[in-house]
Amino acid sequence: MRKITATASLALLLLSAIPSVAEVVRSGWVPNRLMPQGQVQLVRQTNGTAIVVLLDSRFLDRVVAAIVEKEQRNWPSDHPDARAYIEGLKAAREAVRRETGGRGRETLKIAFELDPDDGRIEWSTGAVERNERHLLAMPEPRILLAHRPARDYLDRNAVLILMDSFGLADSAAATLLAEARP
Repeated sequence: MRKITATASLALLLLSAIPSVAEVVRSGWVPNRLMPQGQVQLVRQTNGTAIVVLLDSRFLDRVVAAIVEKEQRNWPSDHPDARAYIEGLKAAREAVRRETGGRGRETLKIAFELDPDDGRIEWSTGAVERNERHLLAMPEPRILLAHRPARDYLDRNAVLILMDSFGLADSAAATLLAEARP
């Protein structure tokens, strides 16, 4: 029995090491294509959907401040997940500053992982690349922090980000998100 359990555990470990196939369904520049400071991407993955905010900016403080302002507008000040998100965002920003000294281009990836079994928000940093389709990517992200908010917060924030980033109505953003699910 121990051998079966050990073999099953090893198989699960190996399967979890295989990267999920990801397809960017839609993307848009932050705040716009004329002054890009990053990119928002709606990503379909084998294990769920993600909203990825990939920032690559010399003005990361300003971009983070704008994100905090939007979060505060969208949620009551006493909402525990909104507070945790803002605290995580600020902590991730400070971690990036410690690495870079706050000079030059700085990168921060905020991923709203909408995995049905493991919804979470991850903040990462690493080198950013642009592919032939002009999509930004962080091939080797170093996770700085992670937070597992309530599912309703995670799903609603995904819709709010799509509304803001792509200029969509609430129902259109919800439909786009639903259509992107695997």
